[in-house]
Amino acid sequence: MKARTFVIDDKWEGQYGELKHDAERFPHFENLLDDIRGQGYFIGLWAAFLRCQNPAALGLDESNLLQTPAGKPLWLDHQTSRYGIYDVTQPIVQKVLSERAKEFVRRYKPDLIKFDFGYELPSLDVAAPADMNFAGERLLQKGLEVVIGAMKEENPDLVIMYYGLSPLLIEHYDLHSPDDLVYCIGDYDLETNRRVFFSSLCGELGMPTYSSSGYEWESAPDIWFDTIASGTLGSLHCFDGDESGGMPTDEVIAKFNGLAAIARNQVVFQTYPVHAKWQGGLRAGFSPSWERIENDKTVLLALRTHNLDGKPAPKNYKDILHTDVTLVVASLTDDGISESTHLGIVPFGDGGCTISHTALHNSATIIEHYFSGRATKTKVACSNSRIEIKLQQTQNQEILEWIEIIFEKE
Repeated sequence: MKARTFVIDDKWEGQYGELKHDAERFPHFENLLDDIRGQGYFIGLWAAFLRCQNPAALGLDESNLLQTPAGKPLWLDHQTSRYGIYDVTQPIVQKVLSERAKEFVRRYKPDLIKFDFGYELPSLDVAAPADMNFAGERLLQKGLEVVIGAMKEENPDLVIMYYGLSPLLIEHYDLHSPDDLVYCIGDYDLETNRRVFFSSLCGELGMPTYSSSGYEWESAPDIWFDTIASGTLGSLHCFDGDESGGMPTDEVIAKFNGLAAIARNQVVFQTYPVHAKWQGGLRAGFSPSWERIENDKTVLLALRTHNLDGKPAPKNYKDILHTDVTLVVASLTDDGISESTHLGIVPFGDGGCTISHTALHNSATIIEHYFSGRATKTKVACSNSRIEIKLQQTQNQEILEWIEIIFEKE
C-alpha cells in the first residue's frame, strides 16, 4: 500500500495534557518514529491538546481548568480516562501549553498534527473560562491560537488536520478531516460522500479534505473515489481483519495505489458535484461523480457509470470524455485534461474511454502500471484530436493500478 504518511492515533500518550509518550508502554517510541521515517513516510500524531488529566504534572492546579457554575472543575470521562479542559484564557495556562507544544514538536518532529477537541467544547451552562470575553466558540479559537501558534513557530511547515468544517478557522488549520464515521456502520461510503459534498467547498479556501474511511475494506474504494477530487486518500483499516472479518485484497490496495499516483497536489481548487441530487430531505447532498477545476481548467474527473439511485449516468462529460467505465482521469501537469501532455487514469471496471485532446500531438505512449511493480509500454497513434483507451483491470492475471499517457509530437 503506497501510503506516504503514517499517523499514530490516540493512546500513545501517558496522560492527556503532558504531550509525552507513555514510556512504560512504548519504551522505544522515538526509535519507532525514526524507523518509520527511515522507510520514507511522513509522521502524523494525534493529540487532544486541551485535555488535561493531571494539572499538577505541569505545575498547574484545578483552578486552571474550565469551571462549572458551582465553581468546581469540569471533569469528563472517555473510555478509561478522566480529564478536565484547560482554561486557555488564563496567561499561566497559555504559557505552559505554548512551552509544551513547542517541546512536543521539537522532540517528536511530526509532519502532521491530527488536532482533536472541538466537539468537547462545553456550553456555558456546563462550564466557562475565567475570561468571559472568550466564552462559547471563541474559547476554541483561543485554544487554536495558543497551541497551533506555538507549534507553527517551531515548525512553520507543520500540517494541521482538524475535524471542524468551518471557514472561520482557516488561519489555524490546513486539512479538513470528515471523521469520525464510527457511528455510520453499514453506510461508510454514503456518509463520506455526503460529508465530501459539503467539505469540497473548502477547496476554494485552500483547505483540502482528507478522506479518512470507515472500518471495513468493502467500502474503501468508493470512499477513495469520492475524495480524490477534493483531497487526499486515507485509511483507518485493519490489515488483520476488519470489523466484518474482511481482509484487504490486492485489487483494493491497487485502487489506493493508482489513485495516490494521480492525486493532484494543489491546495486551492474548485470541486463540482456531477449529476448530484440537489433537493430532498434524505437523498440530497450526495453526488455520484465529481469535477475538479484549477485555474478555470478541468484537471480531474471522477465519473461513475450510474447515479447513486442506480439509474445510468450519461456516458459523455462536456466535450472532454466519453466512457462506459467508472473511472478517474487526471491531468498530471498544470494544464486541463484536454490540453495536458501527461494524463493518468484509474479504471473501476473493464471497457474503454475516449478523451478529446487538443494539444499538438500525433502519438502517445501508454504505460500500464501493475500491482506487481511491472510496467508495460505501448505506442499508439492519435487522430482527430482524440485518443481511445482500452481499460482492463487485470491482464495475464496481473492487477492494474493505473494507466499513464504521455503525448508526443513527432
